[in-house]
Amino acid sequence: MEYPFRQLPKDFAKGHSSIQLTVYDVANERQRLQSYQARKERFQGPSFLYPPWVPHDPSAVLPNPPTVNQPFDLYIDALHYIPDNATITKVTGHFKNSDLCILHPFLAFPVLESSSRNPEFQYRAAISGGVPDGMDINTWLLFQVHTVDIDSGDLVLLVLPDQLKAWCVEMLGERGRLSPQQLLKCIIGRRLESVSESSKLLGLKVLHPYLDDHSVLLVQIYGLDVIYTPDPSGQRPGTITPRSGQVVELNKQSQLGWTAVPFFDRNYVRSGVHNAPLFQGVPSAEFLQSITSHPVKDVMAEGLRKKRLKLLATYGSVAVEVWDGHYFDDDRQELPVLNDLLAIDATGKFLATQASKRGKDMSQLVLKTLDKKSRKLGRTSLEYLQQEHFYKQAMGNVFYNVVVIRHIVEDKAIGGY
Repeated sequence: MEYPFRQLPKDFAKGHSSIQLTVYDVANERQRLQSYQARKERFQGPSFLYPPWVPHDPSAVLPNPPTVNQPFDLYIDALHYIPDNATITKVTGHFKNSDLCILHPFLAFPVLESSSRNPEFQYRAAISGGVPDGMDINTWLLFQVHTVDIDSGDLVLLVLPDQLKAWCVEMLGERGRLSPQQLLKCIIGRRLESVSESSKLLGLKVLHPYLDDHSVLLVQIYGLDVIYTPDPSGQRPGTITPRSGQVVELNKQSQLGWTAVPFFDRNYVRSGVHNAPLFQGVPSAEFLQSITSHPVKDVMAEGLRKKRLKLLATYGSVAVEVWDGHYFDDDRQELPVLNDLLAIDATGKFLATQASKRGKDMSQLVLKTLDKKSRKLGRTSLEYLQQEHFYKQAMGNVFYNVVVIRHIVEDKAIGGY
């Protein structure tokens, strides 16, 4: 990085020195940054001098642009929307004029203490202008962002090369073609995965794990009619038994509803709180096939119109939060509420059901398992907190046994999705 090194005399340390090594693991970066930001806020106030994302302000007054013959400064301040499997980054680039001559090549490295998801730069270059320096009115600037893929360890580019070449040919086709050059391979985003913790049992499966408009999240909600009995010792999870029957299993009564939520919109994450309608039964093979090539909302509306789908009689719905994982919770802007899927029927009925909130909190279920004395202490007592932990642990084991294993068996039977 062009930092000079100074060689010291051999006897400089005089045998009393020590070397301390810090191992940087990008996989643990989030925890490290959160701890660092918490310490910084305690001692120095806010950790960001400006928000990571600055919205466009059309009312802002820009300075007068320089003419072709005037010098100007080039600044690189930050990068945003860096993929999850990116690590360290650098920015390279150059200017090109009408003759496709490369002018003023530059190389910028980020501030090492900044986040790899939103790296900050302190780069400035003075660019001389004028015809003697090769600058003309058709001069344009090319940026390239390089990173090391955490999965493969390869040096890769983030702009796509085929898209860049097509754009260059379109813009410069009448003035000449780009000289052929070997392009670096591009970074490939990781598959989408979902993890959920809830008092209800949710089944999540990515049906079409690619970045396109037809990638969806299928949500299936199950309910189990069971009884939780605390362990008499109070030192371990209790037991769960079916209210009727011999074993805990899924049946038609267990299927409380299902829905599907789109992930992307024009190659971007469709961030927001998605309110999606709940349907009865289970999704049919016809529905699953249709949503791989048609918008989810259109398939739902057609299914209702042709009576192949049936909404819950209570007009129930689920709220699914989807956000760009390149930002931490305190970095991203407030998520918009998206009700477009509810428009397949009467949107007002879905919203009225949401506002009624007739269900019980999980805390009420846990409190019922405690004795009368512990119940009076409420949800802040040590007895309640310990029993809540045991309750979640026991329910989680049941969820794994009756839902996850069942899906594994079904996937093997039909060859997987």
